[in-house]
Amino acid sequence: AFCVELQRLNVTSVLDVGCGDGRLLFRVNMRCPQICRYTGVDVHQSALEAVWDRLQRPPSISSAQTPRGQPLEVKLLHGDVSVLKSHQIRYESVVLANLLTELSPEGLSSLTTIVFGEVAPRYVSLLVTVEEGSTSSEYENSLQWTQDKLYAWCDSVISAFPHFTWKEKDFQAMRKIPGRESEGDPNEPVEHFSNPRFILFESSAEPLTPDGGRDHVEGDAQKDRGKTDWDDPGDGPEPWVRETSLHTLSFKSRGIQRYSGFDHAPRPHLD
Repeated sequence: AFCVELQRLNVTSVLDVGCGDGRLLFRVNMRCPQICRYTGVDVHQSALEAVWDRLQRPPSISSAQTPRGQPLEVKLLHGDVSVLKSHQIRYESVVLANLLTELSPEGLSSLTTIVFGEVAPRYVSLLVTVEEGSTSSEYENSLQWTQDKLYAWCDSVISAFPHFTWKEKDFQAMRKIPGRESEGDPNEPVEHFSNPRFILFESSAEPLTPDGGRDHVEGDAQKDRGKTDWDDPGDGPEPWVRETSLHTLSFKSRGIQRYSGFDHAPRPHLD
């Protein structure tokens, strides 16, 4: 679903907060050739090391390869979202895939401030699994989310950062990519979400400048940005960082026929 939306938005840079096993990275490389910059952040260094190990492996013989129009610059950062303060890079889109359910109220507040006030992308897309039924206040300070809690948080974001708007999208419909006989890639694990909600935030602020920054952000959000240490990360320890470039799009042979957006890719002959 995220790749479908990233293609529709035609973004070229993505920040994946809580990137985990790197699933979005490898899907982006396979399905979103317009994206040329990806950064994944996660608090679990072992997960990042596994992603890095996978990036160093040569392509499998069951994959079809085709050169990318431009390389995909990949950066992996260990830490929470605050680690971005030492990497003053802007992104067109931020992805939060099932991250909110893992955050404490304090962590959610920090994430909101940094993503919407500091990174200030054009788009923020997120997926949250909500609890069905109860809408009582017992969920207010827990890691569980209800629909009402999610909508209230979305409203609080645009109240604090009024240049953003938000809307909910049909998650199941987004997963059905034209040209597929069934949902999902047969080479990838099947994901099941009991009650998913897909939210897209969009900013009306000035577009990205050529160096990746924004010309300006008006209103209270600009004042808030001036109160942070985004430009002065301090003397903390250097985070775990790995960087590389991917020069080819990789397609699993069983799934290559399913991605109609890549008709230019060489198609393997299967016996």
